[in-house]
Amino acid sequence: MKRTERQVTEKEIYLWNMIGSILNVTASVFFLIAVTRLSESAQSDAFNLGWSVAFLMLTIGNFSVRMYQATDVKEQYSFRQYSVLRYITVAAMGLASVLYVILNRHTTLEVTAILLLCSYKAIEAISDLFQGRFHQKERLDLAGKAMSARIVMSVVAFVAALLVTHDVIVACVAINVVSLVCLGLFDIRFLYATGLQSKEKQEEELSKILGLALQCLPLFLNAFLLMFVFNEPKEAIADAIAEGVLTDGAQTAYSVLFMPSLALNLLILVLYPLITKMALLWASGNAKGYVMLLLRIVGALMVMSVVILGVAYLIGIPVLEILFGIDLDGKRTLFLILLAGGCCNALMNVFANAITVIRKHYALLPGCAVVAGLVWFYAHRMVNGEGLLGAGKVFLISQVALLLIDAGVFVVIRPKGKKEECA
Repeated sequence: MKRTERQVTEKEIYLWNMIGSILNVTASVFFLIAVTRLSESAQSDAFNLGWSVAFLMLTIGNFSVRMYQATDVKEQYSFRQYSVLRYITVAAMGLASVLYVILNRHTTLEVTAILLLCSYKAIEAISDLFQGRFHQKERLDLAGKAMSARIVMSVVAFVAALLVTHDVIVACVAINVVSLVCLGLFDIRFLYATGLQSKEKQEEELSKILGLALQCLPLFLNAFLLMFVFNEPKEAIADAIAEGVLTDGAQTAYSVLFMPSLALNLLILVLYPLITKMALLWASGNAKGYVMLLLRIVGALMVMSVVILGVAYLIGIPVLEILFGIDLDGKRTLFLILLAGGCCNALMNVFANAITVIRKHYALLPGCAVVAGLVWFYAHRMVNGEGLLGAGKVFLISQVALLLIDAGVFVVIRPKGKKEECA
């Protein structure tokens, strides 16, 4: 597949993708540091709850189209068709966000924070559409540049608003405005500057969009259930605070300890160029090369996981206390449990992406549904019984189970000889 507009080096692509990915990871840290240090505990808890809900709703907005789009190297679907589907899913995300706050018991502050952060993530979902196009055309340098600009400007706006007003709602409004401006200045401008927009007229577009939606539906359901697994312990903590089982600030403490685990999950973005390379190997009939590349990615992540856990054991808690200005004494065990869960999640995502490349992603759904059901059943019980440690245990067990399930699915359906026909 030919790269567009100009020839860029592999080094440039990897560099900008890595910069964007690292900023995407650290943005959550900067947001949390700012809200923890510059607002009162009730506002901080509301922001952390809203951030978690926004990530859950983002799965609806994204509809897990990105990885399917990036690995559609033969362009079975046009960019226009991907665009129409994304606008529909973002509208559904908005509706789901409103329904969520109607159906759940939350304070006015929490409701406002949830809706504003869901709006911010909706803009991110639209940005992801354009970045998926750059990814598909092996121009992740453009995706990295657009992502970097949006994140840096959003963090600056958020921190500035909190410094001036100490009001988390004003800060959330600010990042919505900045993110919307960046969408036009970078994502849309890059798309047209490189000529990657759809120019051709599409026949039977509605049927093609429906077909694309059906292809991505198992991925979406799987991603939504995964985010539910991430969020349910936080919902259990919110309920425990409301019932007096836990005190104000518990949600913030858990979010601070959980943040590095979420960062590990997002670091899979650094490997995006390799995922597209894996798809190209598969499309060209090189099943052996596809499997060997997957094994190299898994091996690299396992080494990284060991190093990360070792460093976290030695200096993790002191560093978090310095960054966020809160007391985390006695929480090292919880921190390591959450971090181990994050490592398992990153590995699980690699197997899930490899299965998506060969278009067998529907096989991921049953196992994820079972794990999500068990988390729903046990999360509140564990938090009421063991507090934050109980929430951590639920998260770790769920991620170990999902890793074993997805790895097992891959072993069963992996290519064993000549490549099968792609869907």
